[in-house]
Amino acid sequence: MAGMKQTAQNNEERTSSNCGNALSLAEHITSQTKSQPSSFRYTKTGGSVRTLAVIVQCSCGPPGVTRSEIHIYFLYAEAACPLEDHLMASTFQRAYPPATPPAGPAFWFPFREHELIIQESEQGIALIYSDEEGIAMIQPHSALYVGTIDGNACIACEVMAEQPLPKGWRALGLRTLFGQLDDTAYSVAGYASQILRWQRHSRYCPACGGLNSPLGENWGRHCPTCSHMGYPPVIPAVLVLIHNGEHVLLAHQAGWGKRYSILAGFVEPGESLEDCVHREVAEEVGIEIADVTYSGSQPWPYPSQLMVGFQARYVAGELRPDHEELDDAAWFHVDALPELPAPLSLSHQLIMAWARSLQPAKKS
Repeated sequence: MAGMKQTAQNNEERTSSNCGNALSLAEHITSQTKSQPSSFRYTKTGGSVRTLAVIVQCSCGPPGVTRSEIHIYFLYAEAACPLEDHLMASTFQRAYPPATPPAGPAFWFPFREHELIIQESEQGIALIYSDEEGIAMIQPHSALYVGTIDGNACIACEVMAEQPLPKGWRALGLRTLFGQLDDTAYSVAGYASQILRWQRHSRYCPACGGLNSPLGENWGRHCPTCSHMGYPPVIPAVLVLIHNGEHVLLAHQAGWGKRYSILAGFVEPGESLEDCVHREVAEEVGIEIADVTYSGSQPWPYPSQLMVGFQARYVAGELRPDHEELDDAAWFHVDALPELPAPLSLSHQLIMAWARSLQPAKKS
């Protein structure tokens, strides 16, 4: 944990009082610091500075001594802090047509082609938080109200490719922003990009070519000519971590540099997620596995995948990598892992969870 510099310097209070004043003092300071929401990463530490936490510490004197001290600490949670989910987590509430956004400034998600326009400063990268007058300078169009972050409207929109940006505003791809925005902001950005893409690509019916109409209660589209209905696509793909004692199977593709990851593949029509795991493992490395268990999922908006993670136990067979898919596959000991995918990716999380699961056994 680290202190929020500007607010701490302006508002730090250390005063002699009785403990009964602590709560009212904290409530007063908290109300002053919540007037301007923010959602950005503090780039020097990787910490999230989304919601201010105010912690009150009362140090009372021994019996017979009336003096006590109240210390007010202003805190934000860094990426590695286990308290972040409890103290600092923002909440996104989805909205669907024909809902209208609440009045006031909003978080804007303007996309210029496939890149999100954000604000940069010495403090880090932030979403654009503005009213309609402030965002008008980049001439947004195709605006869609997609929900709220902590009660603040989230508006997805598009910007012309040739549109110049104000000083301090920059367009970055979602892959580049991976790990730079906080988890909630990044999740909404991925959602916004997929809904905008669906709106562009679903104007005409894929069955008869007629002009589609909105369904009115969700993001679906309906063709009045042939009655075909369509919805924003979600393409499932599996990830599978295969373990053999204290070793894990990792693979490498051309263009990955030194990075290795677990096996992955798209689900085909007519197969279950578990069937897909067995097929991909057999096709890509030629081994037998058992005990396939679900481990978690993650949206992957490049452009519209849903990654579904599994673990499996190695049973038999020699590694025979499919060199059309992979240029290497090997077993790595838990204490000698290679370079891994980015920490926010599900593949990284599965590998780290497996490694942590071995710690009690190794200690004993």
